[in-house]
Amino acid sequence: MIPPFQDNTPCCNLIAGTYKKTKIVGIFTKLDDLKSQRNVTNTKYCESLIQYFGRKGGAFKKAKNPEVREASKYFYGPKGGSKSFFICHFAGDVEYHVSGWLEKNEDKLPLQLQNLMEKSKSDYLLRIYGHKESPLDNVQNPFGSTRSKKKSKKATIANKFVTQLGDLARTLNSTNPHYVRCVKPNDVHMRPIDGDICFDAQKTHRQLMYAGVMEVCKIKKNGYPFRITYDRFWNNFVLKNRWNKAMTPAIPPTMNARKGTWCCCSKILRVSHYYYFTRRVREHFYLYLSKYYEDNYEHSLISF
Repeated sequence: MIPPFQDNTPCCNLIAGTYKKTKIVGIFTKLDDLKSQRNVTNTKYCESLIQYFGRKGGAFKKAKNPEVREASKYFYGPKGGSKSFFICHFAGDVEYHVSGWLEKNEDKLPLQLQNLMEKSKSDYLLRIYGHKESPLDNVQNPFGSTRSKKKSKKATIANKFVTQLGDLARTLNSTNPHYVRCVKPNDVHMRPIDGDICFDAQKTHRQLMYAGVMEVCKIKKNGYPFRITYDRFWNNFVLKNRWNKAMTPAIPPTMNARKGTWCCCSKILRVSHYYYFTRRVREHFYLYLSKYYEDNYEHSLISF
């Protein structure tokens, strides 16, 4: 069981959602859809977002479907005008001004660079920039068909950003990553030897709050990363240290590992095992184990 946490999926769908996958036309998706239309301005683009997700904060009552209504909780517009909008990120609300978005999203090469490449004497550069056909375009392959020259769809900045995020997500899901969270204590590169000035309490607190560190501490406090198996705990700790004989009455070593562990825990905590997994009891139990291993073992085999 995982403790309650803030799910940012609706906010991600708000930014990069597609109707085919999430039934939401996200901010980036709508930006790409408008690039091929004529007489579209940045102001009209912002107006379309406000009309789709709502100007006021909270769930948009006139949303087209429940998915859009859920995503609209993370979006709101200014009180007047249509030149910016707000997104409610995990770390706080951020205002985005849409000035120049449509032009920048096309990611065009400078005209000077295009003209320079057109005068190049390198066949490779001429083919890359589309000024010369590739010699393989009209070559017949072994299957009898001819390679046709297709005009590739030009990727926009928004499309590249979403694609890179998708690649990163697939890489993380296919690996077992380990994160090192770094906290910057001050902005002036002071060392601990420099005294109290090296530690900015407000800056450190904001990093802990908005970098997900407090969420991790909450999960660890509830004991969820405690993944030792019953068999390992029973054999390596209870039987090896003869804890079972210290119980009243003594627990036989032939007892099932799961049942024997529960018996030990219920007797140590002096509560019924039916209430063992309550939050307060679980926290006290882990504190007890941590203190015991710290006093009796140089290298603990259990991590919390």
